[in-house]
Amino acid sequence: KNGELHYSVCPKCFFPSCGNKECISETSVHSKYECSIFAATGFKPKFKDFESPHFIYNVITILRLILEMQRNEDNRILVNQLMTHHDQRVNKFPEVEIGIKRITSFLMDDLNIPNVNGDDVIQAFGVMKTNAMTFGDGNGRGLYPIGSIISHSCVSNLEPLTEPMECLVLRSKISIKKGTELTIRYMSFWSHRTQLKDSLNNQWFFNCECERCQDPSDMKTMLSSELCSKCKQKSYLKPINPLNLNTDWQCDFCQEVRTKKQVCDLLAEFPEPESFTSIDEIIFFIKKSEKVFHAHHFIPLNYKYAFAKWVTLKGLEKIECIKLALKYYDVILGVTESLDPGTTKDKNRILLEAARLKIKILNHLRSQGKINNEIYERQHKIIMAAGLRSKN
Repeated sequence: KNGELHYSVCPKCFFPSCGNKECISETSVHSKYECSIFAATGFKPKFKDFESPHFIYNVITILRLILEMQRNEDNRILVNQLMTHHDQRVNKFPEVEIGIKRITSFLMDDLNIPNVNGDDVIQAFGVMKTNAMTFGDGNGRGLYPIGSIISHSCVSNLEPLTEPMECLVLRSKISIKKGTELTIRYMSFWSHRTQLKDSLNNQWFFNCECERCQDPSDMKTMLSSELCSKCKQKSYLKPINPLNLNTDWQCDFCQEVRTKKQVCDLLAEFPEPESFTSIDEIIFFIKKSEKVFHAHHFIPLNYKYAFAKWVTLKGLEKIECIKLALKYYDVILGVTESLDPGTTKDKNRILLEAARLKIKILNHLRSQGKINNEIYERQHKIIMAAGLRSKN
């Protein structure tokens, strides 16, 4: 109001609160860790809004982990076994060291927390950056020390059963043979291989050598392949050395070579699906992207999924749009099965969305007199059963 930000606060330390009493109750995470410290020092951060990054969010994350390690010996032992990648991170991103020094100074000098030093902050920061998992809208982060020892694979055999909160529960996506390493995926598989491998290297400092990363065709899906713009054949560019982070890309037919930068620059020319404001805009970019990428490249597939979701969620009744959306769902499911085999939450979500559209097709056929009630009821039960299985 009048340019000022109004919000609820914790009655003890006056730190901004969402207004939910559970978030500032005696048993809340806030009360368990930072509340008494903020109250004792009188610290009151200033906020312009609650959408932008703020220094204090990083401070609270680090502070909570340090206090937990001081109070719980078992957790301290577990956390001490986790990697921080501090030296690698500072060498690659010098600004990290500046941020750590600022957090250290704030904890020691401004909050005057006893028994805290620079090494504690370095460890807590590195452990969280390397091992924490995101949850909720992607802004929440939690540390699960036992779960953190599970390695990454772009073609993993485990996935979270539910959203990680108080505990982490994993389920197998496929039948896992005795002696097989259990793996999870640190990032979405629905990414260009250069983006995926760069993110893994920048965040976790390793070069993945899983089945997908070794295959220049992304396990025959062509999820990262663009059309060769030089030769007139319908041929595609693939990484020359798929395990090299900076490899050039080469055409299958004419041997034309493009650098990694050229490949990434082309990706940047296409907007994110979230920016689209109409279904006509989505159709335009589907057609545009298919002129430069393989039909199963992740960009046109993202646009096709945006189209299918638009038809499903916006309730479009044009039968042609519904049929096209179902076609796109089938294509996406096929690529997903290759890159993420087994029973997965992603596939179940798509199957449920597709089931809704199949019901619309069925209703249309009955209204047109093309099927009788007996066939309608039988098909309706089959579709609903499939949708319920995917929902569960």
